[in-house]
Amino acid sequence: MIHLICGPIGAGKTTIAHQIAEQYGAIRFSEDEWLSKLFIPDAPQDLMSCSDDIISAWATEKYQRCRGQIWLLCERLLSLGVPVVLDGAAATKEQRDAFRKKRLNVVLTSNSTMSLLIQRREKREYLKETMKKVGRIL
Repeated sequence: MIHLICGPIGAGKTTIAHQIAEQYGAIRFSEDEWLSKLFIPDAPQDLMSCSDDIISAWATEKYQRCRGQIWLLCERLLSLGVPVVLDGAAATKEQRDAFRKKRLNVVLTSNSTMSLLIQRREKREYLKETMKKVGRIL
């Protein structure tokens, strides 16, 4: 069984993914964690000062590579009867449709109140700006 956790930035997807993984003894995959471990350390120094289009182009290709590897592992785990949690792996409608075509057993959507989402986004932006000022890339 696959548990797909999706929702907007700051909705609490990772928290829910951890809870579900614990509850079902599932293996949890987070694209953001893979990206931050595999690619962010090698990102161009000035990437965060670039336009959103440039950042998106850089990250999109890396996310696609992560998704491909994660899916290979998921298929193997599922064949062994091991449940899987995909944390934030379907941000767009097209991505969710692709998962639906794979006939997932469970699709969960994370929802939070708008004010909570705004607070979380503001906190992330503040931290991002602070990290830029000290010359580090998140």
